[in-house]
Amino acid sequence: MNLRSSLYLIHLVLLLAGCATVKKSGSNDAQDLTLSALKFLDEYEIPFDLQFKNTWVGGLSGIDYDPAQNLYFIISDE
Repeated sequence: MNLRSSLYLIHLVLLLAGCATVKKSGSNDAQDLTLSALKFLDEYEIPFDLQFKNTWVGGLSGIDYDPAQNLYFIISDE
């Protein structure tokens, strides 16, 4: 076996070893969560072509604020 074939074989073994699955033990957190209610707070329409500090604003679907961490969370569907 030449050097090129050996390197190819080593890469193939490493690639296949990296594809192993790991099963999670315990309960699935997503299944344990339940949603009891949703509350619509407010709606605000941003004007078309609005700019803020030379940046286009738009396409925002939701903004939320976490006062404990002083962080804003923004989601966009674009």
